[in-house]
Amino acid sequence: MANPNTDRKFEAQQRECDPCYGSSGMFVQSVEFIRAHSTGNGNGGSATSKISIYGQESNHTTLRLARMNLAIRGIDG
Repeated sequence: MANPNTDRKFEAQQRECDPCYGSSGMFVQSVEFIRAHSTGNGNGGSATSKISIYGQESNHTTLRLARMNLAIRGIDG
């Protein structure tokens, strides 16, 4: 599986949308990528507060799993 974060340019203000996000793995990887690259690029290390994540999931059990996955990592979603 390809990692969508490896070959793209980092932007301080960013929106991530995953139309069928399952357990929210892409969101977790995106936030970790931004946290890892938020220093030394002129944004003062504030990039983690400027990411917005959006998504939807039709399975209610998976939706609860995704919310738990984000919550245990301190990500609002």
